[in-house]
Amino acid sequence: DDMISRNLLKQIKDYSLINDILVFSDEYLGNHYEIILLPRIWSFEVIEAKVGVGKFWQDYEINFSRKKYANDVTGAYYSNRLAVCEFLDKIKKQAGVVFLREIRNYDIPLGVGILREVSRNAFKKGARKFNSLKEAFEDIQSRIMTPISNYVDRSKVIEEYKKQTSLRSFIR
Repeated sequence: DDMISRNLLKQIKDYSLINDILVFSDEYLGNHYEIILLPRIWSFEVIEAKVGVGKFWQDYEINFSRKKYANDVTGAYYSNRLAVCEFLDKIKKQAGVVFLREIRNYDIPLGVGILREVSRNAFKKGARKFNSLKEAFEDIQSRIMTPISNYVDRSKVIEEYKKQTSLRSFIR
């Protein structure tokens, strides 16, 4: 997953940005995903939360490829990155990407292959488009149990996007 997605990223980083904030979702065997694509240069993040436990795991890369293994999210990080890279290459666009994984009733690990496929399936289902992060977060909150603020407050990619957006509005 890591090698294939890194190869795809060589092309993706030359594509133009997506135009809207896009949200994709899917769930399988206790793994619920909300995937946010932001109109910004390539960056990638996975934040995972175990429902009812309050424990979070997170790994990210902003603008550049990871230099070290994703130790918190581990293999899921790379399977998620492959799924989104396949999608972005297919549509010939780049984006800032945030995967929010909510782990529900998931006692027996089934391997990262399950996570890759649930991610791929989310992209096959199609996107919901939004004009603002606030609208996207409200939509996502309707499907998850964990308060969206618990994810947003941790997110490095969303933090960078907000800085970029405020700078863009200042220049206009």
